[in-house]
Amino acid sequence: MILARDRRFLVCCATLLAFSTWPACAPEPSTDPPTTGDADPSATLADTPAPTEPTPEPTNPQSPTTAGDRVICLAGDWDGDGTDEVAAVVARESEPLTWFFPGLEPIEERKLSFGLATDQPIVGDWNGDGMDSPGIFREGGWHLLLERKNVESTNIFPFGLPTDFPAVGDWNDDGVDTPGIFRDGVWHLIDSLAKEEADHSFGFGDTGDLPVAGDWDGDGKDSVGVDRKRFFYLRHDLSSGNGDIELDYRSPDGSDHPVLFGDWNGDGLDTPGLVRDGKVSIRDDFEQGPATRAIACHALTDQSPTATPEQGADDEGGV
Repeated sequence: MILARDRRFLVCCATLLAFSTWPACAPEPSTDPPTTGDADPSATLADTPAPTEPTPEPTNPQSPTTAGDRVICLAGDWDGDGTDEVAAVVARESEPLTWFFPGLEPIEERKLSFGLATDQPIVGDWNGDGMDSPGIFREGGWHLLLERKNVESTNIFPFGLPTDFPAVGDWNDDGVDTPGIFRDGVWHLIDSLAKEEADHSFGFGDTGDLPVAGDWDGDGKDSVGVDRKRFFYLRHDLSSGNGDIELDYRSPDGSDHPVLFGDWNGDGLDTPGLVRDGKVSIRDDFEQGPATRAIACHALTDQSPTATPEQGADDEGGV
């Protein structure tokens, strides 16, 4: 599982810019590898106020997108087929977050209002059914929809501080995704929902880095990584040390488009996708080069796309 994307909108807040080719391989970075921060678990899970209920779906649904909306692209397996697709989450000031899941049947399954525009949207398989569902991180509180279309199934609990960055993964290969937080270079992860103490605490990264999570080696367990101004360090183990995989997605023009990770082909590996111009240009490996293909990330009406139309990869493999 993954998650880009505005704090950990890492996952991926995109005001939808334009992307034409996969970034070329860049020179070796001048930044140092992630440091191993102080993993003192006593400094982590301070009590937080009980979060309030996410706003339910409005009676009069909003139009898909307007000027000033933020469109956040998230990767998840929405139908349980073993491969990740892309959902678009529209954040509009003073209105609920609106989630769009292209391709789901029946059509009513493709749209959901859950959360507030100021929340951080996240996704995970919270109940082990093989399908990812929405969640939000709000001021140190987690709101997780155990069933995608049933707001009454929301599991709400505090874990972390309002200033922490959330991360989601199956840290122990039990088929259930659970929360983690990243704070000033230190990770705190739990193996079951609503625990008060971390099962894993370790340093990996620095203050100012952003967290990413995924299965980088296909062993069934998610691990961690950091985004350092679009240079990524990914580690295979839940422990301190240097990155096992390094990826450079720094743009020559400094535009820093979001990157998210997903299992795009069902091979058990979470690999990168670059968000730009209403689509996610993905690779099925960790090599740098032209994109394998592109997946649309856009808001939908009840029947059809209304934002950026879906576009595929060209004959050369670029986008």
